[in-house]
Amino acid sequence: MERIANLVAAGVAAVALLGACAAPGGGPPTP
Repeated sequence: MERIANLVAAGVAAVALLGACAAPGGGPPTP
C-alpha cells in the first residue's frame, strides 16, 4: 500500500510541477 501512495504522491507532484511550469508561459503560448 505504501508504494501505491508514493506513486500517487509522485504523480500529483509531477502534475503540479508541470502545471506550475506551463502556467507562466514556459509551455505552449497562452492568451
